[in-house]
Amino acid sequence: MPEFVPLCEKCGYVIESLPQDSDCPECGRPIASSLPEARIGSVWQAYRGPALARWIATADEICCRPSDVFVRIHIGDARDPALMRWSLLVASATLATVLTGAILLDPGARMSFAGKAALESLMWLTLLPTSLLVLRGLTWVEERGLRFFGRRQGFRITPAVAKSVCAHAAVGWALGALLGAVATIALHLLLFWPGDMASHIQTLHGGRPMPTWGADALGLAFGAGAALLWFETLAYIGMRKCRYANRGAGRGESGEGEAEAEIGAKSPSADPIQSPTPRNDPPEETP
Repeated sequence: MPEFVPLCEKCGYVIESLPQDSDCPECGRPIASSLPEARIGSVWQAYRGPALARWIATADEICCRPSDVFVRIHIGDARDPALMRWSLLVASATLATVLTGAILLDPGARMSFAGKAALESLMWLTLLPTSLLVLRGLTWVEERGLRFFGRRQGFRITPAVAKSVCAHAAVGWALGALLGAVATIALHLLLFWPGDMASHIQTLHGGRPMPTWGADALGLAFGAGAALLWFETLAYIGMRKCRYANRGAGRGESGEGEAEAEIGAKSPSADPIQSPTPRNDPPEETP
């Protein structure tokens, strides 16, 4: 199915020759709501400003309203690779910090504080790029998976659609990693903070400080599972919402500098970052 042939985004009917003020003859959806111009973009795509603030706002709307985000994202937007890099960096830095921090705070480790700090720095510098490569590889596999399963379902999941969907779904990696960090901290406070529970555990361990690696492993396993589940769920929602998505012919897939100039032309730099108005599309009929 050609990439730039306009389709009804609900049923996939070709609407190329139909008036924009009419409805799809197959499902009754307004033609105007399926045009590329109706996709006003996510916060990351539609607004300019500090990258960190835009990423936080995008993560917030993806966490709270994922379906609304995917029905309005631009397809093949030049800013998508930067969004993915930010999400993978946040996830990797969180995982590396939790792992290395566990060594520094472990009361059972027989090392000086300076030795722990040196080992922690070395491990952090090793784990960060390793986590980045692993998460980027898994995201690459997911892009190919969306295209494969999309073809089997009869959807039009082009490379541009898969990249845009996975760029926004990658926020799930970061959210899951942050959730794992919170779980690890909670386990440390519960098991090792001075109190009845910590004293009981220390007694069971022969009066010596109990190593914290068990709590660290449990928290990290929870975070990794949550990150994978969150990412896969967002990717599935994105595939369903963008299965017949129409891409504007003039929208490039690379050249972030050009994209930032385009953002500046569309919105003043003083504009506050806020979620675009959701599209009021007719509800999908469950087959």
